[in-house]
Amino acid sequence: MRRTTLLVRSDDPEALTKLNNALVPLRQRTLATLSREGFTGEPDVEQRFEMRYFGQNYHREVVFASNTPIDQSDFDAAIEAFNADYKSFYGYDMPGELVEVVGLVVTASGARQGPAAQLMSRTAEPAEETTRDVYFAGEGFQETTVLQQASLPVGEVRQGPAIVEEALSTTLVPPGARLRVHESGSLIITGNTGEMS
Repeated sequence: MRRTTLLVRSDDPEALTKLNNALVPLRQRTLATLSREGFTGEPDVEQRFEMRYFGQNYHREVVFASNTPIDQSDFDAAIEAFNADYKSFYGYDMPGELVEVVGLVVTASGARQGPAAQLMSRTAEPAEETTRDVYFAGEGFQETTVLQQASLPVGEVRQGPAIVEEALSTTLVPPGARLRVHESGSLIITGNTGEMS
């Protein structure tokens, strides 16, 4: 998104020239930024005028034509949209009053395909399971199975209590909860409070 300030009145005979002189390079800079970020497709572009009635201190943003340069019909449509927006926001409008454009905003966006999801193999190397006594509030000590995440294949389901260990984290499956291994490798724990991952 890029923004620039200017001051152009609707009764200015050079209004279109002044607006386009600001809008065209602003749009080009916005698209160049998107290109530098690696986007190569056809972007979605939104252009907005910051508009107010002449003499007022506060403006409203109005979306107008997505093309450049704009022509008189685009500018007239923007003024009409401003009147409608003003009435919707303040409860009244002042059609026929001079309107000022006090700023321009151009936003460009484009969807890029992200990396493909990394899915786990459905098989895993089995590992020896151990147990340890673990204290659970309100339940006391319980013998708890200790598992290695790398040894759990996709689709594996286990009842708690259990502990799942891996290099950087440990997951606790409380008594009464159920553990399921998602194809992404995430551990889905379902209990009385619903599903967590």
